Amino acid sequence: MIEFRLPSLGAEMDEGTLIAWKVKVGDAVRKGDVVAVVDTSKSAIDVEIWEEGIVAELLLEPGATVPVGTVIARLRAPGDAAQAAQARTGAQFARGSGAAIGTTGTSPSASG
Repeated sequence: MIEFRLPSLGAEMDEGTLIAWKVKVGDAVRKGDVVAVVDTSKSAIDVEIWEEGIVAELLLEPGATVPVGTVIARLRAPGDAAQAAQARTGAQFARGSGAAIGTTGTSPSASG
């Protein structure tokens, strides 16, 4: 899981107030995408993401004021969602067939 922290948006910025999210859970983001608008003591500033991934959690509600460095969102790496889906599909297949993953589905007692 990738943690996205409130960056310092100015030399004298100690905290920021989230005005609005520009993304929602499940959105794909790339480096440079604007994900939020944060109010500093001087102005409202667009906040860009520095990582590529899928938004997994938005940890603040608009209006919340937090110190610089606070985790404000979590991302899944681009491949994480696909790997999780494959794991779920494989587990469902194994449960449905009665066979463990990686077996042929035959039992030793069937031949003898």
